[in-house]
Amino acid sequence: AKVQVAVGGRLLRMTSLKHTECCFICLVTNQAVHIIDATAPGYPDKPLIVDSRYFIDMTRLVRGCTDQTLTIGWLVVKGYDAQGQRRVEEEFLTLICHCEADRNELLSKLHALSEPPDGKPKHRVPVQADTNLSKAIENQVSVGGVPLLLSTFVMSEGKLSMFALSEQSLFDCTVNFENWFPPSEDDQDAAADEKEEPGDGNPGSALVASGRANSGDGEGAGTSPEDIAKQRSIARSCSEVTDHSKKTQKIDQLLTFSTWSLQDLTKITFYPDKTPRVGLAFGRKVVTMLFLDDMSREIWRKTLLAQLSKIDEDASWTKSFEGRG
Repeated sequence: AKVQVAVGGRLLRMTSLKHTECCFICLVTNQAVHIIDATAPGYPDKPLIVDSRYFIDMTRLVRGCTDQTLTIGWLVVKGYDAQGQRRVEEEFLTLICHCEADRNELLSKLHALSEPPDGKPKHRVPVQADTNLSKAIENQVSVGGVPLLLSTFVMSEGKLSMFALSEQSLFDCTVNFENWFPPSEDDQDAAADEKEEPGDGNPGSALVASGRANSGDGEGAGTSPEDIAKQRSIARSCSEVTDHSKKTQKIDQLLTFSTWSLQDLTKITFYPDKTPRVGLAFGRKVVTMLFLDDMSREIWRKTLLAQLSKIDEDASWTKSFEGRG
């Protein structure tokens, strides 16, 4: 899957930002998740692996509030105490998938593969919804309960941005991943439970069977499923934010954004490039959105034009499909 990646609250930079495939590749094997730099010299014959994580160290899966995002929690060892016991914490790897279908497939496979060797479905990591980022969007972007029609990660002015569209406005949001924190332990994603079927009914059961023989290479291997589940729970507890005021402050710092009224939109340009690029002119200010896939651009094109037609059939904006106005 083609992805953009944030690790520990920091967006990873590719070797070359001018490469035609300006992305990372998320490769899931029967042992681990590998992040590969698709812009590095030698790809794909000699891939540069920038990060690898073993399934046995997975702690949770967080379904993002956009259909592109998935955050994976990982157990990391920070040292040992006087009794020789490991001191564990939780680190997060966020994937922004270029294709929405890839996010759903990754979520399903990783959930199945989180089952420890000789374990049962009950030993898999929890699947949660990203309630904190959703709350930040609700508090700052969707003020007063105004529904958002779309929210999508794109590249804009050389950086990753989340653009959102309401009935009256366009929002350019920067997600401050360094301030991101996971949902509470009790906040499970009901959608995951609906798809859960034990045994052969699970679409990932074959992958689990394959992975069991090899996942022992990960940190803390060789212990019982109950011990693995306990260590995962300890790691998740280290990320818990219990202070209400601190939690509110972190949510308020998750987003920074700019807003444009659709009433001020004067021109829409659909560029003829091979890349799915759109330009929106608000007077002299041109906002460029480089979508991560063609389907997302097409959804935005249809939704945006339909919304503009609702606002005013005689609006002053124009559209161009040739990139010349």
